[in-house]
Amino acid sequence: MSRILSPALLRSRWAAVGAAVAVTLGAGGLALAHASTSSAGAQFHALAPVRVFDTRTGDGGVPVGPVGADATLDVTIGGTHGVPLDATAVVLNVTVVGGTTSSFLTAWPTGAVRPTASVLNWTNADATPNGVTVPLGTAGKVSFYNKSGTVNVLADVAGYFTAATGPQFANVVTQTVSGPALPATLGSISSVDLTLPDACPAAPDQWHVLVQADGYFLTGGAASGGSATVALSTDGTNFVSGSVLNQNITSPGQWREPFSTSFLFTVDAGTTTFSVLGSTNIGAGVSAAQLNVIAQSVAVVC
Repeated sequence: MSRILSPALLRSRWAAVGAAVAVTLGAGGLALAHASTSSAGAQFHALAPVRVFDTRTGDGGVPVGPVGADATLDVTIGGTHGVPLDATAVVLNVTVVGGTTSSFLTAWPTGAVRPTASVLNWTNADATPNGVTVPLGTAGKVSFYNKSGTVNVLADVAGYFTAATGPQFANVVTQTVSGPALPATLGSISSVDLTLPDACPAAPDQWHVLVQADGYFLTGGAASGGSATVALSTDGTNFVSGSVLNQNITSPGQWREPFSTSFLFTVDAGTTTFSVLGSTNIGAGVSAAQLNVIAQSVAVVC
């Protein structure tokens, strides 16, 4: 039997859960879950690797020919090859080939001060690749600097980051209902709405939401052998497989039948109504003297 918790305690319990969650998302992104505030994070969007520029051929609108000593090459990446204009950074596989002397390459957002750190080093003319994540600068451009000699530079883009839209973790919302009667057939006895931001403008969101119903029944002097059912739903009619909880009422006049059930839902952005469904086979009826419904987002995948 579960303990009956007050709404305030329930909020604290869920906040503690949220504060501890950090979720890494496969093939879709990264989201940090937080109980009440949003981290200033970003979301990663994977792409099938595609060549964005090559100084050997002029692909990507760059000049044909190697980058000279102490020279900078500015390349437009935002708004091309599947990378949107509002991208904040890109993930590149950068390769240098045909270097005439030992040197290093630096990459940084165009318009910013060139950093002193290198992203790629080489000692001969062999092709030398490296993975690079770099913010986009002015007009969606990235700048590349070669220290010594001459060298051809090319790059493939494998993904990009966009700024997180809205909070990555929605506040807990609760609803406490006193005494909703349980019908004879499974139907909605309480509900709560949770509105989630559009974190993935280019694709449907996959918000993971944990919903819990917690409370207890009043049997009102029911005969023994009866039962009550509690389930969770997103449409107020059909329960979610695996979330049904049956409560057997085994003695006449039984006063309290505690229950607690929860389920993880995956929903799109916007407002979703999460319903608690209930039913009983007791002719005299069963009411829920206290019913707390909680819905809380834990992560989002694009």
